[in-house]
Amino acid sequence: MNLWNPWGIAPRGFFDIDENFDFDSISNVQLDLYEEGDNYMLELKAPGFNKDDIDISIEGNQITVSGNVEDVKEDKEKKRKYYKKEIRNLSFTRTCDLPGPVDSSKAQANFKDGLLKVTLPKKEEAKPKKIDVKVG
Repeated sequence: MNLWNPWGIAPRGFFDIDENFDFDSISNVQLDLYEEGDNYMLELKAPGFNKDDIDISIEGNQITVSGNVEDVKEDKEKKRKYYKKEIRNLSFTRTCDLPGPVDSSKAQANFKDGLLKVTLPKKEEAKPKKIDVKVG
């Protein structure tokens, strides 16, 4: 559960804070986790990232998705005098509990247009079982 942070919605420069304040960490990356057939599905919006910037790990019944984009710094930037600089390094980490055990060796991930989709097949013991009723 995420707690509401009123300071996270204030626009940059609103409080005239120090220029070195860390805006690099993104705390509001949106995530959906749902069940579809024999799979758990995770969808995460990560605009500004590409597939090489994203890491996914599964440990026990938890999945962690993290992303990191580094701003390329060149020597010529040392001579620049910025009046506004919003292009910075970006990173995020989201961890959530999975509803049941998954077969991580069969997990698949697809990233397109800033949307990450992860398919997490349920382990056999997590799948619903049908029990036949016999007469007699």
